[in-house]
Amino acid sequence: MNADKKKALGEIVIFLVLDISILIFGNLALRYLFSKGSVIFDIASVIDEILVVVIVFVPLLIFKDRNINMGFSKSKIWIQVLYGVLLFGGMLIIFKLFGNSCEGRPFKLDSLLFYTFWYAFSAATTEELAYRGLLFTRFNTLFGNAIISVVISSVLFGAAHFMVGDIFHIIMSTATGILLCLARAYLKNCTLVSTMIAHFLYDFLMCYLAI
Repeated sequence: MNADKKKALGEIVIFLVLDISILIFGNLALRYLFSKGSVIFDIASVIDEILVVVIVFVPLLIFKDRNINMGFSKSKIWIQVLYGVLLFGGMLIIFKLFGNSCEGRPFKLDSLLFYTFWYAFSAATTEELAYRGLLFTRFNTLFGNAIISVVISSVLFGAAHFMVGDIFHIIMSTATGILLCLARAYLKNCTLVSTMIAHFLYDFLMCYLAI
């Protein structure tokens, strides 16, 4: 195993150990210490998401890895945005195929602003950085095979939702992860900006407005 693969493996292991710790203890804290739907619960959820952003960069710092560009580009922004909207449509189709539905939330300005600019934005940013950014690119380095990288990073993405849903929710999350990863792997100019836009629209329009 060459130096780049050893570094990729080390970064993957460190991230997963930290991420699993946050998933378990963070979700347990949210579930048993705070009342779901309360302001404190929502704030704690955002903090939990922000912690994931922090741990994305921990392995990079440990290994002194300057390769922090995990899928961003300044080229053809309008195409990146267009891909994001199209991918959101694909995610919505997957959601509907699984027969899921959301109740939505009361239309209040304060909750709308919070859910838009904090909750949905933080979830989209952190999860894309983690699963379509760090893990996908490092698995690619480790295995040198895009399909293997797509499958493993997407399965891990689905498994990360085990604390917030049933088996169908996990499978659905895996399926949406595969969609986003395949787009990253095979669509030119499809970047993390594209998947973040798709993820944000999915979380906000589907969960808040229950479209």
